[in-house]
Amino acid sequence: MSVRRAARAVLGVVAEWLPLVLLVVVGPGLVSVAQMVHDPHLTWSVRHPSTSDWLFRSGCLVMLAASLVVAVRDRRRAAAAATAARWRMRTETAERAIARLAREELRQVVNTLGVYSNGRVSLFRAHHDDHFDLVARFSLNPTFDHGPGRGRYPMHEGALGKVWAEHKWFGPSLPSAGAVGGPPSQRWIEQQRRVFGVSQDVAANLTMRTRTYGGVRVDLGGRCLGVLLFEDLRPLPGSENSHLGTSPTQDAVFKAFTEELGTRLAALLEESGAVACDTWEPYRRALALGNPPPPLPGP
Repeated sequence: MSVRRAARAVLGVVAEWLPLVLLVVVGPGLVSVAQMVHDPHLTWSVRHPSTSDWLFRSGCLVMLAASLVVAVRDRRRAAAAATAARWRMRTETAERAIARLAREELRQVVNTLGVYSNGRVSLFRAHHDDHFDLVARFSLNPTFDHGPGRGRYPMHEGALGKVWAEHKWFGPSLPSAGAVGGPPSQRWIEQQRRVFGVSQDVAANLTMRTRTYGGVRVDLGGRCLGVLLFEDLRPLPGSENSHLGTSPTQDAVFKAFTEELGTRLAALLEESGAVACDTWEPYRRALALGNPPPPLPGP
């Protein structure tokens, strides 16, 4: 396989530079040699050409042929670049449309649950059984809605891993995460490690210190496409510090995650996977968070 790749690379270099070498070096070189040959000089004879005539004509033919090859190649490349630009624009439009539709679906879920600024709902797409990509997220709290997010989410870690493995999962509330603006409590960090397998460093840097998690796996036709995840800063009724407000219960969350919603989100996840490109990851993540996207990477 490595020999084939090396051969293709060599052929590619030859095909790229040979016409230019013929046009700039070989053709003019033959013409110059023709003018330097003194016996005989250029006669311009058609029937009895001299050595100089043959050299001169050969040089002109080489330059003409190389010019045609370069012109045709440049024209094809320009057409291919224009086609690529059109498809790139269509792909960008598709990315924006998918993110907007998904965020609108999540906005309706948040309104149905009535979590206001305490919760958020996120949609993740499974990527080759290796990790999750964030497709869309919505919260009425700007910090949780437009937060930085993570580039990739491990497949078998955190609440996402629980939902992915069990199809439908809703966990007990975690301990209080501590005062807003201060470092997270050690009890909360320890529960993140013990329950979800999240390292201390990752837990300490989470933007949202969630106490209640729940979610469902999004499937379509027997294929597992992603996860719909609910998070709330507040605990469930009857938990520690529940007098400060409580999260929607498991029944309320799963009632909001209807089968019709799952079907619509599955279609969006499938289309998202069709247009996704790894080099566009920062662009897609910005769209998922409702932020202005960065410039697209080059082709």
